[in-house]
Amino acid sequence: FEQVLEQMSLQDLVNQYIAYLEEIEEIAMPIENRADSPLGFIGTIGQRTSGTIYAMNGDEEGFKHGTYVYVGGPVVAATFSPALQKAEGELLGNDSLWTGYDTWFGPGMNLHRTPYNGRNVAYYSEDAVLTGLTGAYVHQGLNEYGVVTNVKHFAFNDQETNRDGLALFLSEQAARENELRGFQIGVRDGDIKGMMSAFNRIGLTHVAAHRGLMNGILRGEWGWNGFMMTDSVKSTGYFLTRETAMAGNDQMLGGSNNAKAWNMSAEEVEKDIVFQNAIRESYHRKLFVYVNSNLMNGITSDSASSGAVVWWVLALRIAMGLSLVGFAVYGVRFLVADRKERRQ
Repeated sequence: FEQVLEQMSLQDLVNQYIAYLEEIEEIAMPIENRADSPLGFIGTIGQRTSGTIYAMNGDEEGFKHGTYVYVGGPVVAATFSPALQKAEGELLGNDSLWTGYDTWFGPGMNLHRTPYNGRNVAYYSEDAVLTGLTGAYVHQGLNEYGVVTNVKHFAFNDQETNRDGLALFLSEQAARENELRGFQIGVRDGDIKGMMSAFNRIGLTHVAAHRGLMNGILRGEWGWNGFMMTDSVKSTGYFLTRETAMAGNDQMLGGSNNAKAWNMSAEEVEKDIVFQNAIRESYHRKLFVYVNSNLMNGITSDSASSGAVVWWVLALRIAMGLSLVGFAVYGVRFLVADRKERRQ
């Protein structure tokens, strides 16, 4: 891994950390494909499999058929069946291979704190042990197919309303005996490879920047060496990039792909050796997870990765741009005509 990381520029590392996702030609690292739904990949068969052993012709049966929409987390947990739970993971793994999505933003492993939580459909149960074991068995199936998950939302996402400003106060005993216990069981018995941190704060500290939780408990006590990303970034002022990196976070999700918006260009951080080491280790962890995933299916020592855009994607982008310009022109003409009519 050291030889691979030495081939990456500082700007490459910065781009990866702020989620400016692109192929890295120097190390032949392809871009990952991500799906985000608690009910599965919600993808299309053959959609992203071109160039792989799962590529399909347009006349093949099943081509462009939709994948399964699975039952919600509470139903999976309510089976109390390790066999069925693992089987769901295996089915999801097959969906991953045939759609070309190597990463799933799921499942959810927070606890049900109230019947009215808007995310209860994504979370397994109100019980830490049941939640942990269910997540573990589902991951045993997923892992057989090389799927990378980002389990949501580590940790203490107790409510959806105003969740990005919620400051949670709880004792260490309550944390360890309830929600953290479920995640710990999932890590121990399910070999969870990736997680997504929550929006909320623990006390006054944002979860993604909480060193005691991230580096102390998760990576320290539990020995977890997986890939951690933030939830979808809405504000660069709320998600503090340097603090989250120091706390053991590996990547920001969403937000601006403009490095300057984050004050994260190579020039901005070239003298910050501590931060450089942090994002280098972050990408090290991400690489370790993905080289052991189905993203590497078909990759050999002779493979190369390029960011070239195929013609139809370029044509689609041009068409979308022209459409936007057309709508703008139409809107201006409509407003001008409306004003003239009112004057008359």
